[in-house]
Amino acid sequence: MRCQKQITKYIVENHADYILCIKKNQRNFHDFCHKIFSEDTRLYLAGYFSRYFITEKSHGRKGTKECIAYEPEDCLSYIFKEWIGLRSLIKLTCTREIEGQKLDII
Repeated sequence: MRCQKQITKYIVENHADYILCIKKNQRNFHDFCHKIFSEDTRLYLAGYFSRYFITEKSHGRKGTKECIAYEPEDCLSYIFKEWIGLRSLIKLTCTREIEGQKLDII
């Protein structure tokens, strides 16, 4: 399989959108995302973030799902030129609590 950068270029050239996971072996990009989604950065750049969450309770379990989107206009494609068509970053976090024990799924 091709690398993600080649795949994204092909997708954008065919007028489509894409969603990809960021892997730890993409060190600079991974570190950038880790910093951009930190609480301090989110407070500083609040106008560029959207946050949605839902809490559900059923079958003795309590679950919370959170989606944070960072959409800074054209800034990302300037910083990460090799990622063709990059417009936003999204962090999904799911937390499940079963009988008082908390499990995080990021």
